[in-house]
Parts: sequence; C-alpha cells; structure tokens
Amino acid sequence: MYSPKLFKYLDEHHDIDFIYLTWRENLDEPNRPRIDDTFATPGGDAPQIIEIINYIHDNGPEQLRNDLSHRGIPHVGNLAPRTLIAFRHRDADSVDAALFLKSQLQQVGSMLRICDNTPLTAPIYTVYYHDIQEIPNDDEYSLRGRRYLVGLASLPKSHDKVAVRTLEDYASRYISWYFEHEQSRGTGLLNDAESLVSAAFHAPEPLAEFLGTEPDAAELDTFKRQLARIIDADDVPQHLIGEILKNDPLFASACRKNVYTELDERYAKYEQDKKDHIALTLAGQEQRLHDVKSAIVNKEAALASLEQRQAQYRQQLDYAKEQLKSIEQETQQLKEQSEQTLERLSQDAALRLGLKTVVSAVAQLQSQPVNLQSDPAMQVIETTDVQRPLPDVLAYNLEMLGVRSMQKGVSLQPFATLLARCRAVTSLFAVDSNIAMQVANAWSFAISGMPAYRIDASQGHVDSTSVLAAIKQCPSSIIVLDGVLDTVGEALLFSLTRQDIKKTLIFPVGAYANLSLIAPEVWESMLLVPSEHLVVLPAEPHPLQHCAEVSPVKPQNSAQVVSELDDLVGTLADAVPLKSLAHLASLHAATKGLGGAHVWLQYQLAVRTNAAQDAKHAQALCGRLGSVDTVQALLAALDGHHHVR
Repeated sequence: MYSPKLFKYLDEHHDIDFIYLTWRENLDEPNRPRIDDTFATPGGDAPQIIEIINYIHDNGPEQLRNDLSHRGIPHVGNLAPRTLIAFRHRDADSVDAALFLKSQLQQVGSMLRICDNTPLTAPIYTVYYHDIQEIPNDDEYSLRGRRYLVGLASLPKSHDKVAVRTLEDYASRYISWYFEHEQSRGTGLLNDAESLVSAAFHAPEPLAEFLGTEPDAAELDTFKRQLARIIDADDVPQHLIGEILKNDPLFASACRKNVYTELDERYAKYEQDKKDHIALTLAGQEQRLHDVKSAIVNKEAALASLEQRQAQYRQQLDYAKEQLKSIEQETQQLKEQSEQTLERLSQDAALRLGLKTVVSAVAQLQSQPVNLQSDPAMQVIETTDVQRPLPDVLAYNLEMLGVRSMQKGVSLQPFATLLARCRAVTSLFAVDSNIAMQVANAWSFAISGMPAYRIDASQGHVDSTSVLAAIKQCPSSIIVLDGVLDTVGEALLFSLTRQDIKKTLIFPVGAYANLSLIAPEVWESMLLVPSEHLVVLPAEPHPLQHCAEVSPVKPQNSAQVVSELDDLVGTLADAVPLKSLAHLASLHAATKGLGGAHVWLQYQLAVRTNAAQDAKHAQALCGRLGSVDTVQALLAALDGHHHVR
C-alpha cells in the first residue's frame, strides 16, 4: 500500500483531504498491489469528490440559511470540489441536501460561511443513506470531526431549489434586480434612491421571476411581512440603501445621475466621442471601399447570377411552406378522421349489442314462447315471528346470512333502512351480484317468512310475456331476475318499467361496464343500490326473523316531492331532463334525514348521466351535490362504455 508518488502528491497539495485511487495487480508481489497515477491528473478520469455535511434541523431551510450567513456551520478539514449540506429528512431512507461548489463557501477556522458571490438559491438533491460513507476517524467519540462522502460518480437530477441567503440579501439583490428589470423594459426611473426602493417593494409580481423558483408559502409570507414593515416605516433604512449602492454599481450610477446633473454632460461627451470614433472608422472603410470598387464591377455578372439563384431559392422556399401547410392540414384531417373512426367503433360496439337484442326479440316472435320456471333462491329455514320494524328485521337477517360492513363501527342498520324506504320509490333494484341473493332472501324472509325466488332470464329467446307470467306465478314477493343487466336486456327492462308490478324485482349486477350500455331512461324507474363497503362472509345457519306485521308501502307525500324537485331544478335543470329529476326528487324525499341518503342520490345521478353522456360529465354533475369521493369507484367501473342513442 506504500506509494512514494502518493505521499509526494499529498505533500504538494495541502488543500485536499480526499483523492480517488485505482489499484492494479502486482504480479511480482501479490500482497502489495500498486496504485495507478490517477491522482496526478486532477479532472482526468477520476470523478470529483462529493462530501456531505450533516446539518439536519427541524426548521431545516431557515436554519441553514441563517447559519450560513451569520455564525457559520461547523466543518473540519479542507472543502471538497463539491459539498452537499443535508438540511432535512426526506423520508426514512433519504435526506434532502443543498449543493455548493468550493468557490461558493469560505472556511473561517472551523466554520463554513456563504461567499458574497454565491447565488440566492442552491439546487436540492435527494441522497439515500446507503450511498453515504463515513470516513474513519482516529477519535471515534468525536462528533465534530466526523466526515462523510457520497459514494456516487455523479449526482441524480436536482428536483428543486432552496434559498440559502438571508432576507437582507434578498432585499438588497432584489432592489438591484428590480432596477435592471425596469430599466430593460424602458420604465422611467424615479428621482431618488428611497423612492425607487419603495417602488420595488410595492411591486411583488416579479418576485417569483427574480427568485428563479417558487418559495414555499411560509417563507414567502415571512418575506412579504418583513418587507411590509420596511414599507410602513417612516423612511427606507439608510443602511439598506447604502448596501445596495455599494454592491450594485449600475444602480448607484443611476442614482447619481438623478442627483448630479453633470452626468448628463458626461454622457453627451461619451456620445460625441463615440460618434467621432464611428466617423473615423467610416473614413477608413470608405478608402477600402474605393479600393475594391474595380473588383465589384468585375463581379457584377456573378452577383446577378447569385440574385437569380436567390430568387429561385425563395420560390422553392415559398413552395415548401405551402407544401408544409398542406401536410399540416392533411395531418389535422387524418387526426379528426381517426377520432371519428374511434367514436364510430365505440358506437358500433353498443349498436351490435342493440342489434343482438333486436334479433333476439324477432327470434322470440318467430319461436315458441319459453316457459320460464322460478326456483327458491335458498332452502327454507326456521323463522321467528317478531314485533319489530321491517328495517330492524332486514338488518338482522342480512347479518345472519353473512353480510358484513367493512367500514369500522358502521352497522347494517342504515343500509337496511334506506333499502326499505326506497321501496316507496320503485320496485326495481340493481344490486351487486356478490350480495344480491343475500339481500333478496333477507328481505323476503322479513316480509313473508319464505326465501326469495330466482328466475334465469339470461337464456335465449326470453320474451317479456314469459317473464311477466313467471313473476306472477312466484309465491314470494321478492324475485331475483338473473342475467338481465349483464346481457343488456334493454327490451325486457323497458317492458318491466312500464308494468305496474306489485312485487319487488332485484337485478344482480356482475359487469358494471355494461350498465353504461343501458338507456338512461331505464334509470328513471330503477335504483342502483350502493354496496361497495358490503361483503359476504361464511356464516353458520341461524333462524331468521319474520315481521309479524308489515305495513303496506305508502305513497309518497306529493308536497315533499315537489319541494325536493324545486331544489334539484335549481341545481341540475341545465343538464338533467325533468322526468329524471322527478325520479331523483322522489328518492330524496323518501330518504331525507337518513344517514347515507346523499350517497344513494349521487349513485343514481352518476349511473344515469354516465349512460347518457360519459363518466366525466357524471363526475361534474355529482360534484354539484357535494364531494364525489363516494362515487369515484363507481365512475371508474362505469368509464369506457357508453350507451349510444
């Protein structure tokens, strides 16, 4: 490990503490590898040393700025070519550090301070702990003497900047910059230094342009409040003006020009000298021009040829510009055509589904009607008659059938109450297929003490007459119509919405994207039940409850519905048809005052608007009713497929 060249190099360079070494194999003495002469050519193949100083504090940027400008930052030894000063934790694995060149910091004893020529801001780099290497120290208990290097050949890209100078530096340099900025714009200068400083402080708009980066809100607020205190004082602090005059010769010159009128004479003399110099130069050029006139005469023919070629080139350039303009127009047309093609493809997807439904309906008329059968959705189990309200019994039965809410501290009671109340609005309910059977059976046992019945309407050639006949023959008042929504049975849905069906129909939803292909008018008679927080878990068989007395569904109070309709018209009339608003008003009136009713209203507005337009418009309309956080998952599932009329 001994190298005379190494020690000689260190002896001649007292201002460095670290160098890169490259080892090579010593075939004569394998136990004594040699050192390549990489340190003798600084800036050659060896990368620059990057030292990192640990100066992390709770108020990192402010502490860094104040200490660099005043008392200094502790540091032992010579500065590396590049120095990172870590001033705050970024996360558990990394820190944020400001980068300084060696010329931007001065070392006074064992303290580092910022140099006068250092910019107001420094770039911020993220450094991971695993890239930081601690340099061994003879005194392992000395925290002051510990030093660290960044084990990277180059730094990643800077992601931000941090202010590294104090407010006084900001103010002084900002005034100088403001003066030059206004002068470049041709703005007239004020009569004295104090007026110019006050004018700069009253013009905060260029501040972000001056800083070169957006300061965080806290620092910007502090800066403006302190400037306000300077403005509100009786006069601008003389020491600040003096500091600006000393550090900005251009600003001082402008101030003197406004104070001492003799500068105008100096400027006039300067202009005259400049004119004399130009005249002398022109005289020399005229002599040269006289000498080359004969040569110009001989080149006139060539010049004429060049002018002709220039005219040709200009014609070619004009032609090329026209061609480019034509190509840009064709490109725009192709872009529009591609967008139209994509739109037609989306329309064709919905059209094919609609045609499939029409063909199926025609096939139904040409074939024998299908004799649909209804089957119990589950086996008959023991029930107990209780004197309790229907929502309480419905919530109990849901829990016994394994339905649970994943929201902490939320029971099934609000869901059951809303579901029971909505029966006064419609008899058609779209329910997530994961819980559709449990909802149907819990409701059916609560009302009639028997399981719900299921009709498979997904098979081909199913006409509405057969479905209505099967519904009428079902002994249960709660019926599950399976396969209607997932196959987009739009004709059957329209037929069911026009019937005065006394029984409750539940439509399982498996493919939410297909709901966008259903006509928006269907959702004026059907409710989509919000259930994203409900899951079904395995449950042991338990007796279910049956209401000993179930009150019939009462018609809604028309005055309440009209009142709710008036409120919705003022909010949504410009985007939603009146009959759809009437459906939403009935829902709002039936569930008013219940927890979670707002979510049910947004669900109906979202699914109807998405079917009529798209998810973007649905989100915008739901936003008129409040936060859209509760319907984000639904909109994401619906987005991508739309019903085309």
